[in-house]
Amino acid sequence: MDCNHWFDPRNSKAQALKKKVEAKGQFFTYEVYLNYSCVGLLADALGRAKSADRAKVIDALASSTWSGHVMPYGPTKFVNGQNQGAAPANTQVQGKDIQVILPEAFASAKPVYPLPKV
Repeated sequence: MDCNHWFDPRNSKAQALKKKVEAKGQFFTYEVYLNYSCVGLLADALGRAKSADRAKVIDALASSTWSGHVMPYGPTKFVNGQNQGAAPANTQVQGKDIQVILPEAFASAKPVYPLPKV
């Protein structure tokens, strides 16, 4: 079991991205979906700032509530620079894949504990 940031296995956009990445023979790793979400957040802020000016982008980020990510988060809302919607997920390797086991709202499997002896 692990507690980390992970993609939302119930999100159709996350599943489509996973399929696209794996179709290219690549692994759907932490860096892919986390950066995909980061670019989406920044693109939204740039669009609302109507500028690449740093201060305007920061203001746009500070005044937004963004929910277009593929992570198992609530909407991204910054308060004093801290994302109020981010939350790690509990994962567990089951079979040959990593499953989200908690929080239940995003779970793709139930936790197995203790693991059976192999």
